[in-house]
Amino acid sequence: METQLIKESKVAQNFSAILNQVMSQSIQFDVIHDQTIVARIVPSPKKVALAELDQLFATLPRLDENEVDVFEQDIKTALEQLTEVNDVWE
Repeated sequence: METQLIKESKVAQNFSAILNQVMSQSIQFDVIHDQTIVARIVPSPKKVALAELDQLFATLPRLDENEVDVFEQDIKTALEQLTEVNDVWE
């Protein structure tokens, strides 16, 4: 992603145009005040649609058999340690 330095006065004068560049060209702006970067204008992260969730999970690393066994035991241990709450204010 391309990053450009920009003075705060230029941001104030051209805010709409800068936002358009961020959205359409995925440009990131570092805003300078008194020779110091004080803010960053970046594109928002891409949202993942529910329909794409399977594809996302397919790219994640898998547990091996030993890790699955350890994870399963951790869950059992945690469940055994849970106690029922009778009074939610306690």
